[in-house]
Amino acid sequence: MRHTNVNYLWRTPGAAEGYSYGVSLHSHTTHSKESLEFIPKYARKQALLSKVMDFAEWQYRRRTKGRPLNCARAWWTPPLSPQMALDLETGQIRKQLQLPAMVSFTDHDNCEAGLEVDGTVSIEWTLPTAPSFFHLGVHNLPKSQARAIVAEMNAYTKSPNPARLLELMAGLNDFDDVLLVLNHPLWDEGLIGEEAHGELLETFLQSHRHLIHALELNGLRSAEENERVLAVAARYDLPAISGGDRHGREPNANVNLTRATSFGEFVNEVRRDKLSEVLYMPQYREPLRLRQFETAWDILRYDAERPDGRHSWCDRVYFVADDSKIHALSHFFGDSGPKILVPFLAVMRLLEQPAVRPVLRAALSD
Repeated sequence: MRHTNVNYLWRTPGAAEGYSYGVSLHSHTTHSKESLEFIPKYARKQALLSKVMDFAEWQYRRRTKGRPLNCARAWWTPPLSPQMALDLETGQIRKQLQLPAMVSFTDHDNCEAGLEVDGTVSIEWTLPTAPSFFHLGVHNLPKSQARAIVAEMNAYTKSPNPARLLELMAGLNDFDDVLLVLNHPLWDEGLIGEEAHGELLETFLQSHRHLIHALELNGLRSAEENERVLAVAARYDLPAISGGDRHGREPNANVNLTRATSFGEFVNEVRRDKLSEVLYMPQYREPLRLRQFETAWDILRYDAERPDGRHSWCDRVYFVADDSKIHALSHFFGDSGPKILVPFLAVMRLLEQPAVRPVLRAALSD
């Protein structure tokens, strides 16, 4: 049985006709802590970035009397507050599809965004799976119990135990309106190698497939990778659903269409009927590297609209120092950040200009 139907708005402009809602799944707000632990491992794979990393570590040691830089203790936060993110996602669905919207924010291991806007309460749960990890989208937690449930899930993340994971996932399945989605399942986010990650995924699905309701087609991953996700989903008799994974100001690049009239009904459509109607939005046609560049600039640029007043990027990157206090990066490097990054940021600022965009699009074309 074909569980998933995939469509593209630029090919089928009337694709949303006859549906009740557009559903925006998997996006991030200022409540999301985005870990920087991957940076040293990624940087050491490239000669230029390795030199940048050496300089940043030297500058940090110089300012902290010789202490080593530990990126596992650092994180950044996305630019949009829950209300701003809600307006962005509902605005796209209303304007592009002429439909009302359901929106589910999935901040990392945090459910506060949905509670803040009195909406669907969801999280992106980090599941350590040696030697890497997976991310599970947990959508539509019961509001009265959400914080207590998330506390238990975070306790597992800090101290993983396979038997406890099965117990927690079974407990989530007991809520009929909760949806569990394995996010970007083929992304080797832990940088263990594509083959090793594929083997880890197969092992994970063989043990947990009965507790997962869908795999994600991710709006910030390549079309080729998403095609392979569809094949994995079919092999495990699971539907695939959308997940934009927005971290910046571009709205989700794919959504689900549904005839349900509530999020709970949409969950049952996926869980019980195993049906999913995925629609890719026009921005998905843009080169992926260009979209990633624009997201990076959303993170690094001076942001006058930032609701918490942290306009400089150095005030939006945080670090737990040896004294266990949380400091913004500006505490160590000043408002401009590590000096070696100043020319890089100046180039990014130039490339943001509309006149340069066609050149940048051609240069970053997939």
